[in-house]
Amino acid sequence: MHFSKIENIVIGNQFLGIEVFSNENTEKVDVILVQKKKEELNVKDYYSFSSLETIALNKLASIPVILTVNTEKVLMKEIDIVEKNDLILVKKAFTNLNLDDFYYDIWRFESKSFVFIVRKNYLDDLVHRLTNACHLKIVSVYIGISTFKNIIHYVSQDTINFNGKTYVKSTQNVTNTDLLPQKVYDIGSIKIKGENILCFSGIVSFVTFNYGIGINNLI
Repeated sequence: MHFSKIENIVIGNQFLGIEVFSNENTEKVDVILVQKKKEELNVKDYYSFSSLETIALNKLASIPVILTVNTEKVLMKEIDIVEKNDLILVKKAFTNLNLDDFYYDIWRFESKSFVFIVRKNYLDDLVHRLTNACHLKIVSVYIGISTFKNIIHYVSQDTINFNGKTYVKSTQNVTNTDLLPQKVYDIGSIKIKGENILCFSGIVSFVTFNYGIGINNLI
């Protein structure tokens, strides 16, 4: 899988944050359209699709897409160490992992880390389907809920329900859950629906130059 290098992408001031997640063995899709004006991000619209095949965003096909993959194909492991070297953390979390077969993302805390991995062939196929069948312009990809670290300090609530995962700030605990009734969360002065919080945090990560595997692993 290859993306254009960032310096060759005309970014503009609008972004589509897309999360692909699982519900009863089916890939569901949530989308958020965000406009960047000066130093502010403003939510312009929300979309939701029951499968990749039902995505209808042709009018927005020219807008850069920041993709978050949070399906059941993404594996998560918590380990009680913090290490600057990504590969050491990945190998500690998944001892016998063949790195040639997997992409990874990491969320570091003060005394522990969460490692997210997904098979390359699955993610490559997913991106291929989105770019070719849905005609979307994907510029970066994130795995699991790793991008939430970039907005966590702006969220006032202690418990945050994502699509299929729950995070508790007070205990720094992430658990896999069923899809739960979603709330509206306060992120600074912006209110974001729970089902769109990873879509939004992916955009925040991208515009603040935390490029995810779209830059680190894929180019």
